[in-house]
Amino acid sequence: MEYIIWFVCLGLSQFISEYLESVKKSTDKKEIQEFFENLERKKEKSVIGYQTGTILSDTNYDMFYSFINDTKKSLYILMWRIDERLLSEMLWSLKDKDVRVLLITKNRIKKGYIDKFKTYCSKLKIELVHRNKIHAKIIIKDDNMLILGSSNITLASMSESGHLLDCNIITNHKETIQDSITLFQSWYINKDYMKKIENSKLMYSKNSPDCLPFSIKQYFERETEEIVLLWKFLEQRQTFTR
Repeated sequence: MEYIIWFVCLGLSQFISEYLESVKKSTDKKEIQEFFENLERKKEKSVIGYQTGTILSDTNYDMFYSFINDTKKSLYILMWRIDERLLSEMLWSLKDKDVRVLLITKNRIKKGYIDKFKTYCSKLKIELVHRNKIHAKIIIKDDNMLILGSSNITLASMSESGHLLDCNIITNHKETIQDSITLFQSWYINKDYMKKIENSKLMYSKNSPDCLPFSIKQYFERETEEIVLLWKFLEQRQTFTR
């Protein structure tokens, strides 16, 4: 009798679990559909523009939106975490343009939005690749512009009202961009091509004493008064006195 009750309870538990999962999927599909229907009705956001240099900000949405929507042929995105809903919104204006978007990431949240977004794309091509060890944040546009920094494509990093304080560099420096492309290809092919670049400063730290953290050694050696390290959040600050 005890075994019968146990099997009945197990079966009921599995049924409830499967039912709740089906309800969740149904709700997710409805939310995704409503999101894209709203995008279709929504007036296209204007591209404000961006400048090269180092940007420290907690409101990065407009900068990234403008950078992405200035794409003419290719967009390579290497991110630790990507919010598919947010990225779909940022890519929406490119859906009818002949652009190749290649995404490499470790973590995806709001899954399902990219697959749905693809159904709206007439010319835009999107490919998504998963890599476990990703923590870098790089966007390469048209092989001639680069964003390198701390921002993921998430609401926390791309806030319009202010949330996380991120630091990003926008550059058109040819050698740096070429090194970034090679780094991206390394992750895409899953082979370490960076070892072939002898003078690169944008490499895995394991490859050479010229790379981080060894490359910053000279700055520590030259400093005679004070060294300040900031990481993660601004309240985490440590000062070293020589």
